[in-house]
Amino acid sequence: MVTTDAAKALAIDGALGRIEEKYLADLFVLSGDTAQPYLSLVLARPQSVRLVMIDGKVLYGDKSLEDAKSYDNCDTLDICGRQRFLCVALPDTNNKLNQSYQTIVNNINTALTDKQFPSIAPLTNCAP
Repeated sequence: MVTTDAAKALAIDGALGRIEEKYLADLFVLSGDTAQPYLSLVLARPQSVRLVMIDGKVLYGDKSLEDAKSYDNCDTLDICGRQRFLCVALPDTNNKLNQSYQTIVNNINTALTDKQFPSIAPLTNCAP
């Protein structure tokens, strides 16, 4: 619904913007009013994100949906008072060096401290 027109506008609708075979299957699921999907998207907050799938792999979501995750080695996070799983230490990629979410945050904060910058902002802003 949301990405089809955007994918067409960017001329990438041959790979993105649909849930069907040969497409990348990058999608997310939000909670909200199904009778008003666009309004639900506009009003979405971090706690509204129920599930995230990238290239057909479930990498983030509600703790209650943990059985759908694509990997076993995932972190548990509190996002705006709700338990979520987050899979970043993926065995099939070297770009994150198989690090956990907390290790990534710690490494970034250490690098910023060494350069005398403030620490990184939180992953989410829960304010309405």
